[in-house]
Amino acid sequence: MKQEFLEIEPTSQLLLAAGPLTMDRLADTDSVVVSQTTSQFCRCCCWQPSINFSVTAGTNTETAAASHEETLDAGVGWVHEESGFWGRCLSHCFPGGRSTKYVFHSGPIPEALKNDERTCLDCIVQSGDVSEEFGGLDPSALGAVQHTHEKQCTNGITMGVGDKRCPCCVNLPYLESKNARGEVIGRTEYVCDACLFVPKLALKDKSGEERYRIRPDTCVGGACVRCRCGGEKGRCCRLPWVIRDPHTHEAVAGSTLKRFGPQVDNKAQITKLWTGIRRECSKKSAYALNFPQGADADMRATIIGATLLIDLSFSEQDDN
Repeated sequence: MKQEFLEIEPTSQLLLAAGPLTMDRLADTDSVVVSQTTSQFCRCCCWQPSINFSVTAGTNTETAAASHEETLDAGVGWVHEESGFWGRCLSHCFPGGRSTKYVFHSGPIPEALKNDERTCLDCIVQSGDVSEEFGGLDPSALGAVQHTHEKQCTNGITMGVGDKRCPCCVNLPYLESKNARGEVIGRTEYVCDACLFVPKLALKDKSGEERYRIRPDTCVGGACVRCRCGGEKGRCCRLPWVIRDPHTHEAVAGSTLKRFGPQVDNKAQITKLWTGIRRECSKKSAYALNFPQGADADMRATIIGATLLIDLSFSEQDDN
């Protein structure tokens, strides 16, 4: 299979997977970068839009990959969100609570999302379920649908306004993952237990069995999350979501040998990336996914859904 190298900077290269990221090819893809194209700068209440993403596949998830416009032309997949007006308006008060659907398309990133990526300040009121960038077109006509991730209205991970918030422990956010035929292939659920300040996600397969538990590393006897600093191009005080065995809670090995930091070598994980000052100011998040060894295509698609749930439940609230 032909592989192409895209030079990002003199000391780093991004190994790009050739061709669209279909379900068949997802099983052979070690890692992806899921990069938000929709600006979250000054977005809240009725200005809160549906969030769209681009996806780049490869075996080297350099943080620089998500911050260069050239990678838009190398994208092998993209995601559009379908979400109602009132759910988006209340998303800050109930993070992760709105009814929504994320649709993953294979193939080149459409011009609508490329233009959105290059836009920093475009605060418009979105009235429909689909972003205005598509100009009334059905996004499914712009790229073959591979899998979807959807949920009904739930409680948020917290409820409240500003810094006056209360954690929720019932009817929590989730995303149900389905293939293009509408068959359930997995599910991601937010987990509430005695350690309220440590966020946790349960990843289940199509039979309902928990296959992985995702949570950051902890300290203070497991009561608080432990941030990471340093590492090659690492964010300051970043919070890697490590993919773990559901019973022992030990980190499972990742599919790549890429190092995200000195203490997290080759762990399967979801890591929020530093994407450069321009994207940081426009509040466009990006995540590097290092898939677990041995995970099949259905589970890898579910892990992409888990990344979208993390963005929906945590990053959106931080950015608003």
